[in-house]
Amino acid sequence: MSPAFLRTLFARVEGIRLFAIGRKGRPSQLRRQLPVSGRVLWVRSGLLVLAVAGFVVESPRPAFAQANPDAAADADAETDDLFGDEDDADLFADDELFSDEDQTQEEAAPPRDPVVPIVQEEEPESELLEEALRPRSELPSSGIEEILIQGQATGTDEFDTTDSVTAFGAEDLQALGVQDVSDLSAATPNLEIRVQSATSPTFFVRGVGLADFSANAPGAVAVYQDDVARNAPPLQLGTVFDVETINVLRGPQGTGPSRNASAGAIKIYSNKPTGDFSASLRSTYGNYNFQDFEGHVEAPIFGDVLSARIAFRSIRRDGYLENGCAGAPRVKQVGVRQCGESVGSPNEPPQDQLSMIPAGLDKNLNDRGRWAARGLLRFQPVNYDMEWLLGIHGSRLNETSRVGQAIGTLGTQRFRDENGVLVKEIRGRLGGSAGVGDLSYTDPDVTAMSTAVGRLLRDQGVGQPLRRELRDLIVAKKLAQNLDPEPYRGDYNKTGNTRLDTWGGYLRGDLAIGSLNLKTITGFDAYERSTDTDQDFTPNVLFENRSNDRLWQATQELELSGELGDSASWTAGTFVLIDYLDAVVRNEFDTGAASFVNAGRQYSQEQQSLGVYGSFVWDFLDDFTLDGGIRYNWHRSRIDFELDRAGNIVTNVETETWDHPTGTLRLTYHFTDEIDIFTKYSHGWKSGYFNATASLRKRITAAGPEKIDSWESGVRGSWFDSRLSVEAAAFYYRYADYQVFQVDQEFGSPPEVEVINASDAENYGAELELMLEPLEGLILTARAAWLESKFLDFSDPQFVQKNVALDPNNPGDLTLLTFQIDENFSGNRLINSPQYSLSLSALWNIDLGRYGTLQPRYDGSWVDDVYFDSTQGKGVQNGNGDIFLPDNTLGQEAHWTHNVRLAYTLPSGNVEIAGWVRNLEDDVIKVGGFNASTFQNLIINFVGEPRTYGIDVRLTF
Repeated sequence: MSPAFLRTLFARVEGIRLFAIGRKGRPSQLRRQLPVSGRVLWVRSGLLVLAVAGFVVESPRPAFAQANPDAAADADAETDDLFGDEDDADLFADDELFSDEDQTQEEAAPPRDPVVPIVQEEEPESELLEEALRPRSELPSSGIEEILIQGQATGTDEFDTTDSVTAFGAEDLQALGVQDVSDLSAATPNLEIRVQSATSPTFFVRGVGLADFSANAPGAVAVYQDDVARNAPPLQLGTVFDVETINVLRGPQGTGPSRNASAGAIKIYSNKPTGDFSASLRSTYGNYNFQDFEGHVEAPIFGDVLSARIAFRSIRRDGYLENGCAGAPRVKQVGVRQCGESVGSPNEPPQDQLSMIPAGLDKNLNDRGRWAARGLLRFQPVNYDMEWLLGIHGSRLNETSRVGQAIGTLGTQRFRDENGVLVKEIRGRLGGSAGVGDLSYTDPDVTAMSTAVGRLLRDQGVGQPLRRELRDLIVAKKLAQNLDPEPYRGDYNKTGNTRLDTWGGYLRGDLAIGSLNLKTITGFDAYERSTDTDQDFTPNVLFENRSNDRLWQATQELELSGELGDSASWTAGTFVLIDYLDAVVRNEFDTGAASFVNAGRQYSQEQQSLGVYGSFVWDFLDDFTLDGGIRYNWHRSRIDFELDRAGNIVTNVETETWDHPTGTLRLTYHFTDEIDIFTKYSHGWKSGYFNATASLRKRITAAGPEKIDSWESGVRGSWFDSRLSVEAAAFYYRYADYQVFQVDQEFGSPPEVEVINASDAENYGAELELMLEPLEGLILTARAAWLESKFLDFSDPQFVQKNVALDPNNPGDLTLLTFQIDENFSGNRLINSPQYSLSLSALWNIDLGRYGTLQPRYDGSWVDDVYFDSTQGKGVQNGNGDIFLPDNTLGQEAHWTHNVRLAYTLPSGNVEIAGWVRNLEDDVIKVGGFNASTFQNLIINFVGEPRTYGIDVRLTF
């Protein structure tokens, strides 16, 4: 279908409102732009999207013909490209839109070379421009019926229909209660997003990701806002508001403007200005004093040429976690633990009788306090094939630093046979005390739980010492599975704040240059962050953290695309990212001997990344499409690092450069317009980076790049007028030098956290998505995933302590020594990679006629066991080689989550009232964990939100 023919078609059609034409399921092939009444039209073989929503293309032919009558005549002559035989031509022979008189005039036009783009040399008459800009409701009837040709909107042209994509529209996001991107993981199988602080997310797609929460940690999932890369973790978890769609792309992105996307990508697209007057406001109120306000205002500034849209969101909520140390007495009470603090003694000097718990601590923690705003300006010149979009945005997060539950591991497990004879002792017990000596701590809720279990066993006739040992085993297993009976209560001596300010903007241009299309995106983002965190989740100073960091990043993308005949298209481009990070981190640790180590890290990091890529799409047969591309990746990083440990200052300056090619190749077969199958190979790569947190005992180190080879095949189709659609894919991944976040344990020293490379790892699995509309308005959706993952070759040295008799003649004289052992993780599952996951959704639009619309909705998800570290949730071994933690101590066992919503819309359609409940069964869900058992006899857990409920009121103007 040639551009000239389309111009001719539009020139003859008055009052027709076209939304989309296309073969559903076909990958895009040809991209062209047409100047029709000032609108930019993207034309592809098999897919035509006309951006004329809300307006009518009213008789553009006179303006076109006046501007260039010769080119207009040529456009008519090119209709034979599409309708070459008599049968096809007869399709329009009797149509009153194409009169014989018009055809005679066109046949008389002399052939001339077409001119693209068309630029009007004269201003159109004011009446004609006024008519072209007038809304359809104000136009006189042309007597022609409105034609609605529906297609499938995706919100982006960055991926083809045979990519593995899960898309969420605005209605989905509102129903799911999405506040930031991390909320998507509950409804997306094979997507795991872990948030252990309000500003540091980690992303995993199909088991691929990086669990490092450091300021300079680049994830394996690329995150984009309006096609602008957000490279730094604090920028990736922004508030979601006024969004058209969010697309989750699974699998390595081997071509295009992606960076460090060895796992996949998440692309967020804002609602763009349309040139209409509109406004909306949604107000939400819920338990825990939850207040959520979101809205937008849009208006044309100069007809269709210049329009603007401003949007915002503000979220506030009281904390759901109670601090038992808030309001603690300032003087220790002899024999009484104050919120778990050590017991006072009458023999202590007066200064030691004062509590270490500061006054003025917050009572309710894990609150929410954030706002975000965005402004978009859209410029579409009438006589030029181009569009410019200018965006600016800013946000602030100001909340108490997130805390969770601390469970001690100090103690001894004893195992006896059926006769009560002791057969084994293991040092370490989940549910014991945390810390060492005077700073030991046991959560009073754990103590109460242990007492209740002991009484139950006593009532059943179990005697000592077996009763005590059974009690400890039962308590440990329950704590590993569901935490203690009060999971939303703890004791904290610090309730510091986390504050994050972000700001930035971008300029995007889409232009036609002759027969080519040029896209340019220039972006700038920055943030400043400060955190003050009680990382041990106890009333004592076991390890705490204060940090300040700031970063700016600049990005530039240029992409040129064109066509090769009528069956192929090509794209070539480049992108550049530059960022600069400054960070200051202070840590305070207790070493177990009433002494503290203050360690400070100060570093700056500069990064430059370059990508050069090219891709193609080729319909080499009627039913076959071959597409693919390559990209050259180059990355350079320099870090200037200074460590101050108790006055001992060590400095490092390190520079590394990494580069690697990646690529993708895919073959698609189109059974019908609605059914496709594909097979695809991708090679992905993620650059190395510096371990800025692994620096308390050794010089700064660098993790090497990881590489991945991916094979994937799938099918996508729809039947019964799209009432049933199916998408399925199977994949196999093989990694080299897979980047893994590890906690290196050493007794008596703070744990080292760093990213190292596992030699080999693999995963494979399948995904299935079904959509069924059995009744009008009733939409049922099911998404399921199966994932097998494991480390093939991975070991890491750990440091353990053991009592050893140095004198063989005196075996009772033991000396505590530290040994290095190689912990072998080969065969274990990858981190954050549940074997099975499932999400279900049911939405029913019930039309009540003149009484409005009722819309009940259910969303549920089930996730199999998931592990937070490479030990499969069991922790590292102690000095005797024993694994003493129960299953799922550092993981979350399989669980369901249910959300429900009921909405009512007035007949006018501009008022919606909805009530909702999330986490309906009030399940306690662990969302992260950290093992400090060899350092402070401690396991810390991050706990998800409890049941929440509220009401929404939405007004649309």
